[in-house]
Amino acid sequence: MKARRYLTILISLFLLGCANKQVNFDTGTGFACFDEPKWPNGKKQYYLCVFELNTISPHYSKSDRMVLVNKFIEKIGKECTVSEGQEMVDPKAETDHVMFLMVHHVRCN
Repeated sequence: MKARRYLTILISLFLLGCANKQVNFDTGTGFACFDEPKWPNGKKQYYLCVFELNTISPHYSKSDRMVLVNKFIEKIGKECTVSEGQEMVDPKAETDHVMFLMVHHVRCN
């Protein structure tokens, strides 16, 4: 019984450490920015801005997405760099409704 309780506590602590916290930022239809879990020895803070895109998305243009990412950086008030977006295509997408995610990694000091 003690082993089960100990294992439950360890799993709970692990899940709490993996939890992502959304930063207080205006999220909207098809996008969100949130912080990634921080490495114990890491000095930089990492954030993700994720955009769900399809052909009618309001964030289909890279310049429109970067406006939102830059607003997010202004909101957190840190010096940050942004990596280029990465596309992840939905393998089950139909021809008339192709959807993918664009992820912008934001690294701050």
